[in-house]
Amino acid sequence: MIHRQLRDKGPVRIPREFVFMDRAAIGLGGAFLHLAARLNFHRLFEAALEDFDVAALRPGKVAF
Repeated sequence: MIHRQLRDKGPVRIPREFVFMDRAAIGLGGAFLHLAARLNFHRLFEAALEDFDVAALRPGKVAF
């Protein structure tokens, strides 16, 4: 059913940023496996984004 809907609506365009982030994630995952990393990097990532504010990215605003 999904394949039929995709065919009817046309091709799906993947943003360039997604491709970059996907490759970066694969590369980092490989590096962490090679280093036998044992920390929960997902939890560290979530903690780093905890105070993220999209409004701070507007032009003319200071992000700090």
